[in-house]
Amino acid sequence: MTKAWIIGFLAFSLNAAFAQQTDSVRIWQETFIDGRIPASIRMQAFQAFYAWLGKALEENGSFANPPKPLPKVSVLTPTDKSFRLYTWLYLSDNGFKAAGFVQHAPKSENKAPQVVALEDQGLDHRSFSYRSFNDDKWPGMIYYELLEAKDGKESYYLLLGFHPGDGIVQHKGIETLYFTGNGNPKFGKRIIEHEERLKGRLLFHYSVQATMSIRYEEENKRIVMDHLSPAEPNLKSQFQFYGPDGSYDALVFKKDRWLLLSDVDVRSPNEESGKPGEVRRMGPNIPKQRPLPDSLK
Repeated sequence: MTKAWIIGFLAFSLNAAFAQQTDSVRIWQETFIDGRIPASIRMQAFQAFYAWLGKALEENGSFANPPKPLPKVSVLTPTDKSFRLYTWLYLSDNGFKAAGFVQHAPKSENKAPQVVALEDQGLDHRSFSYRSFNDDKWPGMIYYELLEAKDGKESYYLLLGFHPGDGIVQHKGIETLYFTGNGNPKFGKRIIEHEERLKGRLLFHYSVQATMSIRYEEENKRIVMDHLSPAEPNLKSQFQFYGPDGSYDALVFKKDRWLLLSDVDVRSPNEESGKPGEVRRMGPNIPKQRPLPDSLK
C-alpha cells in the first residue's frame, strides 16, 4: 500500500457525505493527530470532525444520547448532568492545539441543547495564572478529570488537564471552571491560594521525557501532584530539564479556597490540612496519562 494511495483514501473519506458514518468519524480523529499525514489533510480532517461534532451536539436528544464514536475526545459530565465538556487535541501547522465544546443540558426534552465552542488561545497569556478567560480566549488543554466543589451556594469545577507542548516541553494544569448567569463558561475562578495570592489556575512545565502525576485522592480529599525540579540547580526555568524530584505538593480545601502545600507526606496526610467538603471526581473516556496515539508518543 503506497503512501499516495493512503493519502488519497484519507482525502476521499473527508467528504461531508460520510460525516454520519462511524468509519469516517474514526478516520478523522486518527488523521488530525497523526504527524505523518500532510498538514492540509490533517486540517481537512479536523474541520470535518469539528463541524460534524458541533452539529451533532446541537441536535435534539443528543444530550441523552451523546454522539459516537469519540475515541480521541475527553467527555466529562458533573453528577447533576447539567452540562458536558468535550475537549480534544489536534496537530495544526504550528504544533498541537486544543478544541472543545460545552454542551448544556436542555431545559426540556423537546428543546435542543445550548452549545458553546471553545477557541484555543494558547497557554502563554500575560499574568496567565491570575486572569479569567471566556470561551473565545480559552487556554486550551485536554481535560482528563473533573472535580466538583462549591463556593457558598454556587458550584464550580476544577479540571485536571494536559497539553503535549512543542516536543521539548509539555504541560499539565489545574484549571477552574464556572458559569455566568446566562450559562457562558468562564475559566480562571481565583480560588487557589499560592504564596499568599489567589490564582485561577496552576500550570506545570516539564520535559517530554518525564511523566508528571496530578491526581485527586478521594480518601484524603486532596489533589496530589509531583513536585517538579530542574536536573541541576543552574538549569532553573529551563523547563526542558524539569521532572519529578520524588517529593509531592498538594491542594487542600481550607475555608473558602484551595491551599497549595509543599513537600507533603503522601503516606501520612496532615490532619491540619482541612477537608474539601463537597468534592466529587468525574473521569473521562480517555487514558489519564498522555492521551495521544502510539505514533506520537
